[in-house]
Amino acid sequence: MNSQRNIKREVVVGLGLLAALVAGGVLMSRLDRETDSPKQMQGSGNLAEPESAVQSVKNMNRMPTARQLEKLAPDKIQTMNSAPEESGYEMPFANTNRTSATKSTVENDPVKLREALTVAVSAGNVRDIAVLLHSGNPSSEIEAVRLLARIGGGEALAAALGKLLTVPSDSPDYNKFISAFADCHSTAVAEWLTDSLGQAKTEDVRQRILTILAALHGPEVVDSLAASLASPLDTMHAKDCAELLAKASDPAQAAILRDLLETGKSPEIQKVAARGLASIGSDAACDTLIKMASSSESPAEAARDALASVKSSYGQEPLIQAVVNPSVPSAVRSAAVQALSTQPGQRTQTVLANLATSDPALQTVINQALQTIEQSGTPPQSGSALGNAGINGEIWF
Repeated sequence: MNSQRNIKREVVVGLGLLAALVAGGVLMSRLDRETDSPKQMQGSGNLAEPESAVQSVKNMNRMPTARQLEKLAPDKIQTMNSAPEESGYEMPFANTNRTSATKSTVENDPVKLREALTVAVSAGNVRDIAVLLHSGNPSSEIEAVRLLARIGGGEALAAALGKLLTVPSDSPDYNKFISAFADCHSTAVAEWLTDSLGQAKTEDVRQRILTILAALHGPEVVDSLAASLASPLDTMHAKDCAELLAKASDPAQAAILRDLLETGKSPEIQKVAARGLASIGSDAACDTLIKMASSSESPAEAARDALASVKSSYGQEPLIQAVVNPSVPSAVRSAAVQALSTQPGQRTQTVLANLATSDPALQTVINQALQTIEQSGTPPQSGSALGNAGINGEIWF
């Protein structure tokens, strides 16, 4: 049984590696064309990057072209076959894995690895950090991925992404590696991943790319997913991009999702943008949904449906303000009430219990929400329903 599992794992890793090799040239070309300067690293525990390190990273040599990578790839595959147990050969980007014979055996003592990582960061030496991706010590490898993602630039991002594409998906540290890469904020990486998502030949590769894309922070990934959704390679590609957009979780992505909701190229893109805003559920996201849902524009219905599905408590304040505002359309107030029913608490219960309305449809939704809140076990509100009325219809005790 174990042997079959090991064989399956080797096949899976091999498939992921092959996919990375084939597409590596495309990614490197895109990374090389990025005009953004590498991002300066911020606090990283005991590590600090001096100004000289930033300058060194900015002066990195240009990466090889896709044609050069194609020439290097066969040699790397041959090396893998001859020494499959060496973790240093997991890198799918050949040039980022070139190390001298003395560096091929990396120190695996945690303290010494930490020291080596500190020295490499202080010197701004991307390749020395990349060597630590294959130390055999998971915590040091994860830290190296995080630092490379923060540094940015073609060489650093290619090395980190190469590691992600070859870490076994059943590794207990797999999600930690993915999370460490989440702040890369690279348009080129996001575009390469969304393109590769539509070309994945195996379910393992597809799931791996989906996991990475779902973890990425920032507007770059939203922009790339929206572009792919507007022109997908096939039905599955469109479905995957739509689901990823609808599951957005980074508040920093609310602004670009708002733009997609307001000016999306198709109703489908506007619909998933609305769902993405609801998934984020921040103040800004809820404000956008309420505004659009209250308008006469075409995405209004999609915005109302999405508003009703908000579950984040961070959006509670704009939801309450919409519920108690008589100038807000009744359908929008009903959607906000539905969202509040998933956020039980004394304040929510008090607001809904004391909300006066002559709209029978809205009153029905309020009664249903109160019943849901009571069933959730929210303690009875203190005082009396005849307490002092607060601002905008709220009653304070």
